Amino acid sequence: MPARSNLILAVFAFHLAAIPPSLIVAAQETAATAPPVAKTAGYSDEVVAKADKIFADAGLKRSGKTVVSLGAADINREIGNLAKSRRTVKQLADARKTTEVQLKFASDQFRLIDAQNGELNLRVVQAAADVIANSRLIGLINANNAKLREFDEQRTALRQKLAADRKALIDAEMTYVDAVVSIRSKLTDLQMQLETSLQSADLQVAMKVYHANFQTAETIDLAELIGLIDRRIKQVEKEVFLETITLETNPSGALYVNVTVGQTTVPMVLDSGASMVILPSETATKLGVAIPPSAQAIRLVLADGRTIAASGVVIPKMRVGLFEVENVDAAVLEPDAVGSEPLLGMTFLGNFKFEVDGPGKTLKLLRVGE
Repeated sequence: MPARSNLILAVFAFHLAAIPPSLIVAAQETAATAPPVAKTAGYSDEVVAKADKIFADAGLKRSGKTVVSLGAADINREIGNLAKSRRTVKQLADARKTTEVQLKFASDQFRLIDAQNGELNLRVVQAAADVIANSRLIGLINANNAKLREFDEQRTALRQKLAADRKALIDAEMTYVDAVVSIRSKLTDLQMQLETSLQSADLQVAMKVYHANFQTAETIDLAELIGLIDRRIKQVEKEVFLETITLETNPSGALYVNVTVGQTTVPMVLDSGASMVILPSETATKLGVAIPPSAQAIRLVLADGRTIAASGVVIPKMRVGLFEVENVDAAVLEPDAVGSEPLLGMTFLGNFKFEVDGPGKTLKLLRVGE
């Protein structure tokens, strides 16, 4: 064994003698001047625990090398939950649209058959002497009358369903909008809380601890904490349409709003107590609203108890501000209704959530984009 050790030393000495003296000196100098290997600076577990508590009190926590806001995470989940409410709004809007189409079809069929009956009655008079022709025409009129009763029943039922559909949609829209407003309010409160917390001396010390031990950023940017949430809620808010419209008044205190039909705009009295839109004959003429021969005769009861004759019409489109409604049921008053004013009633207003501020002279309309 001693002989083997001596052999190893002899071989080592041989190789060492083969290295040039200048290289050995350079290696020694390099070793002498090289800086010591730096150790990663770190704080004790006790210090880290204190930093954890400071972060938790500020509503923050570390995730890997990133600091996140617990409140922002909660708000992010609430935004995700809005999808269900939004789908409900879409489904109810589609249901309302379907009912509107069905009602329009039933009303069109009623008017068409009623017009046919008018022609048939005229032919009955002309064929008074022809018993066979007269009987055939009477049979056609009776068949049409049965259809008229059927379509009239459908119209009545569909009008009731449409009113229920509109109410359900407005309620769902308000639930959705309230949730959006609540989320925005929570995000605003969170922003104010974080702005205060980030100025805390304790939190700034805790940041240094995290940076030293976990390589997190030395400072925390508020935009990084809530910027994504803010962008998400702004995208949601784009779907909520809210308009405040200024109203005019007359000496009696009635509130007027500008209403557009086609290319013509007229002032109308804002009247949520009126079940439908009401147009004096001259206003209908100005707006280009014609009374078809098959128009339904209507008797309207005025606020003072008087009864007045009118004709039922459907206005293809009406608009107030940015809010538009198609196929609006309206009544056109007889020409002898002198002094009557046009009323914007519930066949328009009932399509939206609306608020009237009498003292402030404003009308607020709200809907969720479809």
